[in-house]
Amino acid sequence: RAAAKPLRTKEENHKRGACAPLLRFSPFEIPFPYLPLVRSTWVGFIGFLLSVQRAIADYREKYKEILEITGLESKVRAYPSQLSGGQQQRVAIARAVLGEPEIILADEPTGNLDEASGAEIMQLFKRLNTEKGTTILQVTHSAECASYSSRIVKLRDRVIH
Repeated sequence: RAAAKPLRTKEENHKRGACAPLLRFSPFEIPFPYLPLVRSTWVGFIGFLLSVQRAIADYREKYKEILEITGLESKVRAYPSQLSGGQQQRVAIARAVLGEPEIILADEPTGNLDEASGAEIMQLFKRLNTEKGTTILQVTHSAECASYSSRIVKLRDRVIH
């Protein structure tokens, strides 16, 4: 079989941060040999479009779920300047969670927030951990933020306690 070469290799796509799969095709393969050529081509193309449509529908569902978890459903049309510091922090978390990571690395996630917004972010992390199974690894100087964790590792004078 002759297959078309991708424009970029998978490694190059990952380096660039691309998420789209590489498309490969065989110019001599007819996917539905029992149909006339015109119909065979359209059936294959429609199948491709339906798979893309399903992926978009799945993405929209995941997007709605993450907005609900982060409490940003009412702010979908808001500009960044219209959001509080806590809401902007939740947007950053929502963007991170959309890719369904197994772990989130958070360096002083509440450092620039008031006490109420910081508590909201910590409750959000707790919810992501319990509902999605996402591991949250945070670095903090705040004993209160650390108290939300299921495990605390302390580093003092370059020694782990």
